[in-house]
Amino acid sequence: MSATVTPERLSPREHDANNPNRSATPGVFSLSEPNTDALRVRNALPAAQAPQARHAPQKPAAPNVATAGHANGNNGDLTIEQVISNVVPPPGAYDGAPNHHQGFTRSLLSKIIGGSPQATWVKPASSKNYPYRLHPSHLYICVKRDLNQWLPKRPGEAGALTVFREDKAIAVHNRIYPLFICHDRNNWVYYGHYRFLHFPTNNGELPLARYNRFSQKQKEEWARHILSKSWGRKMLTKKKITTTEQEAIDVASLINFFESPDNQRHCRLMLRLMEPVRYDSTLYRQLLADSSPNADAGGPARRQRLQDSDEEGSH
Repeated sequence: MSATVTPERLSPREHDANNPNRSATPGVFSLSEPNTDALRVRNALPAAQAPQARHAPQKPAAPNVATAGHANGNNGDLTIEQVISNVVPPPGAYDGAPNHHQGFTRSLLSKIIGGSPQATWVKPASSKNYPYRLHPSHLYICVKRDLNQWLPKRPGEAGALTVFREDKAIAVHNRIYPLFICHDRNNWVYYGHYRFLHFPTNNGELPLARYNRFSQKQKEEWARHILSKSWGRKMLTKKKITTTEQEAIDVASLINFFESPDNQRHCRLMLRLMEPVRYDSTLYRQLLADSSPNADAGGPARRQRLQDSDEEGSH
């Protein structure tokens, strides 16, 4: 039986970032204290595009999704890869990370942390006691690379999460969550705790030019993914792509909306900047202790070395 571990401890800064009742401070990253990590992104931007005032007025009723890193939200001078490359974890944040990262099954994650083994945005039941107890306002995130080409290549590296679901993109803004990435079938590697931020170029949207560089297979996978989900159909109706959630639309038609220019009715994917914050060795050790070959019905967890390769974790 797993021993119950101490609940995750939050630094004052993490507690502020994950507190839904905090008083949001308008500005680049909406933090209530100076953010030296944010400055690493901002200082990489051209001087002409640097943010102006940190106290621009905001509509009280609107969700607080600040535009990061530039004044007008349409900086085309930096590529997605350049923005990501300028974000690094705080000094010492990954000192407790192992040299070799073992992957774990989703059923083991549900056993130790809680939540559904099928969900992407995994919220453990607050009424249950799990061996590793997340803060009550927290969830953890499990993603695959097939729809996310800018995920971190190894623990401690920055990345970008590609999303279409606006409610989730808004909900995770400036929050810090454990991140797991699938490396092959049912083999999920803990990458650390990451902060998710509004991407500082093109108003947080994936530029049309970059979408057009997707392969036809990638475009079709995204379209099928959206059309197969109830939230996807709701989003299409909200964006006036369809008149009702029941209206039929095929993959090719949806791709056409993604390929439409900005001055026409269109769809866009969104990006969230993924900033590595810390590595929780307690969580990793707890998973490792319960990952013996007979401990999980999903099969033995497999140990693997992370390679300097774009092929790792690809599907």
